Amino acid sequence: QITSGYLVWDRQIDEEGEIINPNNKERLPRNPKLARLIEMLSEKGPNEKTLVFTNWVECIHMIHEELDRVGIKHVVYYGGTNEKDREYAEQMFNNDPSIKVFLGNPAACKEGLDLHGFNEKDAANSFTNTTHIIYYSQNWSMVAREQSEDRAHRRITRHPVRVTDIIVPSTIDEEIQRVVYGKIVNANDIQNVKDIMERVLSTMPEIGAENEI
Repeated sequence: QITSGYLVWDRQIDEEGEIINPNNKERLPRNPKLARLIEMLSEKGPNEKTLVFTNWVECIHMIHEELDRVGIKHVVYYGGTNEKDREYAEQMFNNDPSIKVFLGNPAACKEGLDLHGFNEKDAANSFTNTTHIIYYSQNWSMVAREQSEDRAHRRITRHPVRVTDIIVPSTIDEEIQRVVYGKIVNANDIQNVKDIMERVLSTMPEIGAENEI
């Protein structure tokens, strides 16, 4: 949370059990990570669309406010978004060329969500594409990471998609990235072994079968 630009104060309770100060959040006066995100988004071309993911709801609010301030049109999608607004966010991101950013929580962006960035029904006259996925922050979940990345890698995707992690050096950000990528590599290695074994077993003669001469 601190590397993302805010901290949470524990609530204070007196000897009688009365709450003196409630649990509250405090945004830091300087936020290099947010500044870098806005810089990257400001450099995009007119036909480029971007997915921005963060696992903290407070970060979604911070980024949303900053995007509004600099005039970058976007939609928001996270656990607190109702079903109607979720459908609206997906449709607007894909069909409205002026919507440049889809801001979401990876945990909420799972199967069935297509974020390719263009109007599938009028693809020939739709010139925008999702070209970039940016992780402002992430948790330790390999599944949430892979599923959120897959939102832009769909059957009809027609443009290469770059993935970027915004990381504060020498902090927990680096450790989270190392662990999550390690999980992904290990999972891929296990799948590769399974694929090899399936191919080997499929080519072996069944036990008891007669050998052809």
